[in-house]
Amino acid sequence: MTPRQSPQSRRSGGFTVIELITVIAIILILAALTIGLFKYVQYKASAEQARGYIAAIETALERYKGEYGNYPEPIEGATVNVNGKQYDIAGAKCLYQALTGDGSDAIKGVGGSASNGESEDGEQIFWKKIAPGTKTNLVAKDGESNYYLVDPFGVPFQYRTAIFDEDGEMENEDEMHNSTYDIWSYGKDTTGTDEVSWIKNW
Repeated sequence: MTPRQSPQSRRSGGFTVIELITVIAIILILAALTIGLFKYVQYKASAEQARGYIAAIETALERYKGEYGNYPEPIEGATVNVNGKQYDIAGAKCLYQALTGDGSDAIKGVGGSASNGESEDGEQIFWKKIAPGTKTNLVAKDGESNYYLVDPFGVPFQYRTAIFDEDGEMENEDEMHNSTYDIWSYGKDTTGTDEVSWIKNW
Protein backbone atom coordinates (compact mmCIF):
# COMPACT_ATOMS: atom_id res chain seq x y z
CA MET A 1 0.00 0.00 0.00
CA THR A 2 1.32 3.43 -0.92
CA PRO A 3 1.61 5.66 2.13
CA ARG A 4 -0.64 8.73 2.07
CA GLN A 5 1.18 12.01 1.60
CA SER A 6 0.37 14.92 3.80
CA PRO A 7 -0.69 18.21 2.14
CA GLN A 8 2.64 19.64 3.26
CA SER A 9 4.65 16.96 1.50
CA ARG A 10 2.60 17.22 -1.71
CA ARG A 11 3.21 20.97 -1.94
CA SER A 12 5.72 22.06 -4.56
CA GLY A 13 8.70 24.19 -3.64
CA GLY A 14 7.40 27.32 -5.46
CA PHE A 15 4.99 30.07 -4.43
CA THR A 16 1.30 29.81 -5.15
CA VAL A 17 -0.45 32.51 -7.15
CA ILE A 18 -2.15 33.81 -4.00
CA GLU A 19 1.17 34.05 -2.19
CA LEU A 20 2.74 35.93 -5.09
CA ILE A 21 -0.17 38.37 -5.22
CA THR A 22 0.11 38.92 -1.46
CA VAL A 23 3.84 39.62 -1.65
CA ILE A 24 3.40 42.03 -4.57
CA ALA A 25 0.60 43.83 -2.72
CA ILE A 26 2.80 44.24 0.37
CA ILE A 27 5.67 45.58 -1.76
CA LEU A 28 3.36 48.10 -3.46
CA ILE A 29 1.95 49.27 -0.12
CA LEU A 30 5.44 49.73 1.33
CA ALA A 31 6.55 51.60 -1.80
CA ALA A 32 3.53 53.92 -1.60
CA LEU A 33 4.21 54.62 2.07
CA THR A 34 7.87 55.34 1.33
CA ILE A 35 7.05 57.70 -1.51
CA GLY A 36 4.42 59.45 0.59
CA LEU A 37 6.86 59.88 3.47
CA PHE A 38 9.55 61.21 1.13
CA LYS A 39 7.17 63.77 -0.35
CA TYR A 40 6.06 64.86 3.11
CA VAL A 41 9.65 65.29 4.32
CA GLN A 42 10.50 67.16 1.11
CA TYR A 43 7.52 69.49 1.57
CA LYS A 44 8.38 70.18 5.22
CA ALA A 45 11.96 71.05 4.25
CA SER A 46 10.78 73.42 1.48
CA ALA A 47 8.22 75.01 3.82
CA GLU A 48 10.87 75.69 6.47
CA GLN A 49 13.14 77.12 3.83
CA ALA A 50 10.34 79.40 2.61
CA ARG A 51 9.76 80.66 6.17
CA GLY A 52 13.45 81.44 6.47
CA TYR A 53 13.44 83.35 3.18
CA ILE A 54 10.37 85.34 4.20
CA ALA A 55 12.12 86.34 7.43
CA ALA A 56 15.19 87.39 5.42
CA ILE A 57 13.03 89.43 3.04
CA GLU A 58 11.42 91.18 6.01
CA THR A 59 14.84 92.10 7.39
CA ALA A 60 15.92 93.42 3.99
CA LEU A 61 12.70 95.44 3.64
CA GLU A 62 13.33 97.12 6.99
CA ARG A 63 16.78 98.10 5.75
CA TYR A 64 15.17 99.44 2.57
CA LYS A 65 12.67 101.46 4.57
CA GLY A 66 15.46 102.80 6.77
CA GLU A 67 17.17 104.08 3.65
CA TYR A 68 14.19 105.39 1.65
CA GLY A 69 11.53 106.00 4.31
CA ASN A 70 8.92 103.58 2.96
CA TYR A 71 8.41 100.08 1.67
CA PRO A 72 8.60 99.44 -2.09
CA GLU A 73 5.15 99.26 -3.67
CA PRO A 74 4.62 96.94 -6.66
CA ILE A 75 3.24 98.06 -9.99
CA GLU A 76 0.45 95.62 -10.81
CA GLY A 77 0.12 93.77 -14.08
CA ALA A 78 3.11 91.49 -14.55
CA THR A 79 2.41 87.75 -14.79
CA VAL A 80 4.33 84.61 -15.68
CA ASN A 81 3.38 81.07 -16.67
CA VAL A 82 4.74 78.34 -14.39
CA ASN A 83 3.80 74.73 -15.19
CA GLY A 84 0.76 75.84 -17.15
CA LYS A 85 -0.56 78.25 -14.51
CA GLN A 86 -0.43 82.04 -14.57
CA TYR A 87 1.12 83.69 -11.50
CA ASP A 88 1.25 87.35 -10.53
CA ILE A 89 4.90 88.44 -10.38
CA ALA A 90 4.36 92.14 -9.70
CA GLY A 91 5.34 91.77 -6.05
CA ALA A 92 8.18 89.32 -6.70
CA LYS A 93 9.60 91.58 -9.39
CA CYS A 94 9.31 94.64 -7.16
CA LEU A 95 11.08 92.82 -4.30
CA TYR A 96 13.93 91.76 -6.56
CA GLN A 97 14.53 95.27 -7.84
CA ALA A 98 14.16 96.96 -4.44
CA LEU A 99 16.50 94.57 -2.63
CA THR A 100 19.19 94.27 -5.33
CA GLY A 101 19.26 97.70 -7.00
CA ASP A 102 18.89 96.00 -10.39
CA GLY A 103 16.32 98.21 -12.10
CA SER A 104 13.39 100.12 -10.66
CA ASP A 105 10.60 100.12 -13.25
CA ALA A 106 8.58 97.64 -11.13
CA ILE A 107 8.56 99.92 -8.06
CA LYS A 108 5.64 102.35 -7.97
CA GLY A 109 6.57 106.01 -7.81
CA VAL A 110 10.20 105.37 -8.67
CA GLY A 111 10.25 104.72 -12.41
CA GLY A 112 13.62 104.14 -13.99
CA SER A 113 15.07 101.29 -15.98
CA ALA A 114 14.25 97.60 -16.27
CA SER A 115 16.40 94.90 -14.70
CA ASN A 116 19.39 93.68 -16.67
CA GLY A 117 21.17 91.40 -14.22
CA GLU A 118 23.41 94.12 -12.77
CA SER A 119 22.98 96.52 -9.87
CA GLU A 120 22.77 100.17 -10.88
CA ASP A 121 25.63 102.45 -9.85
CA GLY A 122 25.18 103.82 -6.36
CA GLU A 123 22.29 101.49 -5.50
CA GLN A 124 22.45 99.46 -2.30
CA ILE A 125 22.02 95.72 -2.15
CA PHE A 126 19.79 94.99 0.83
CA TRP A 127 19.89 91.18 0.55
CA LYS A 128 23.24 89.91 -0.63
CA LYS A 129 21.93 86.35 -1.14
CA ILE A 130 20.12 87.51 -4.29
CA ALA A 131 22.69 90.06 -5.48
CA PRO A 132 23.11 90.14 -9.27
CA GLY A 133 25.77 87.67 -10.34
CA THR A 134 25.22 85.46 -7.29
CA LYS A 135 24.37 81.82 -7.98
CA THR A 136 20.97 81.32 -6.38
CA ASN A 137 17.70 79.49 -6.99
CA LEU A 138 15.78 82.39 -5.47
CA VAL A 139 15.78 84.47 -8.64
CA ALA A 140 14.05 83.52 -11.88
CA LYS A 141 14.02 85.29 -15.21
CA ASP A 142 11.22 85.53 -17.74
CA GLY A 143 12.16 87.30 -20.94
CA GLU A 144 14.87 89.95 -21.11
CA SER A 145 14.06 92.00 -18.02
CA ASN A 146 11.57 90.13 -15.82
CA TYR A 147 13.74 89.11 -12.88
CA TYR A 148 11.70 88.06 -9.86
CA LEU A 149 11.95 86.15 -6.56
CA VAL A 150 10.77 82.54 -6.44
CA ASP A 151 10.07 80.35 -3.43
CA PRO A 152 11.50 76.86 -2.80
CA PHE A 153 8.48 75.41 -4.64
CA GLY A 154 9.55 77.15 -7.84
CA VAL A 155 6.75 79.73 -8.05
CA PRO A 156 6.87 83.50 -7.47
CA PHE A 157 6.78 84.88 -3.94
CA GLN A 158 3.73 87.11 -3.42
CA TYR A 159 4.03 90.60 -1.95
CA ARG A 160 1.71 93.55 -1.49
CA THR A 161 1.87 96.73 0.56
CA ALA A 162 -0.69 98.70 2.51
CA ILE A 163 -1.85 101.76 0.57
CA PHE A 164 -2.86 104.90 2.48
CA ASP A 165 -4.78 107.97 1.33
CA GLU A 166 -3.99 111.56 2.21
CA ASP A 167 -5.85 111.24 5.51
CA GLY A 168 -3.83 108.24 6.56
CA GLU A 169 -6.67 105.76 5.98
CA MET A 170 -5.75 102.38 4.50
CA GLU A 171 -7.34 102.07 1.08
CA ASN A 172 -6.81 98.33 0.66
CA GLU A 173 -7.65 97.24 4.19
CA ASP A 174 -10.01 94.51 2.94
CA GLU A 175 -7.20 92.61 1.23
CA MET A 176 -4.41 93.25 3.75
CA HIS A 177 -3.53 91.16 6.78
CA ASN A 178 -0.79 93.44 8.12
CA SER A 179 -0.72 97.20 8.36
CA THR A 180 2.57 97.38 6.44
CA TYR A 181 2.99 94.59 3.89
CA ASP A 182 2.08 90.95 3.30
CA ILE A 183 4.51 88.34 1.98
CA TRP A 184 3.60 84.74 1.24
CA SER A 185 4.45 81.59 -0.60
CA TYR A 186 1.63 79.48 -2.00
CA GLY A 187 3.46 76.40 -0.72
CA LYS A 188 1.76 73.23 -1.94
CA ASP A 189 -1.34 75.13 -3.07
CA THR A 190 -1.41 75.01 -6.87
CA THR A 191 -4.72 76.87 -7.12
CA GLY A 192 -3.77 80.02 -5.23
CA THR A 193 -7.00 79.81 -3.20
CA ASP A 194 -6.19 77.57 -0.22
CA GLU A 195 -4.88 80.25 2.14
CA VAL A 196 -4.62 77.80 5.04
CA SER A 197 -1.74 76.01 3.31
CA TRP A 198 0.19 79.17 2.42
CA ILE A 199 3.44 80.07 4.17
CA LYS A 200 2.96 83.68 5.17
CA ASN A 201 4.03 86.54 7.44
CA TRP A 202 0.67 86.91 9.20
